[in-house]
Amino acid sequence: MTIIGIAWRNIGRNRRRSVLTGLAVAFAVGILVFSMALQQGSYVDMIYNTVHAHTGHLQIQRTGYHEDHDLSKGLHDAQDILAFVEHRSMS
Repeated sequence: MTIIGIAWRNIGRNRRRSVLTGLAVAFAVGILVFSMALQQGSYVDMIYNTVHAHTGHLQIQRTGYHEDHDLSKGLHDAQDILAFVEHRSMS
């Protein structure tokens, strides 16, 4: 008799134990799938809220700002850039 035959016979010998074990595994897999979906949804919501609350989808920085993050290299008069972005979004 092969190992698979012995295993199958052992499963059928105590049906109540086998059914309870199968239900326990199915319940655990269901909880795992639910919690992973909940976690993924939370990540999507956190990213969405952070992007909309802080910087938006676009940052415009003056040349050289990325290297040392000096605030003196900020944009002081952004009206031209705002007009350009509005013009690009209309077309």
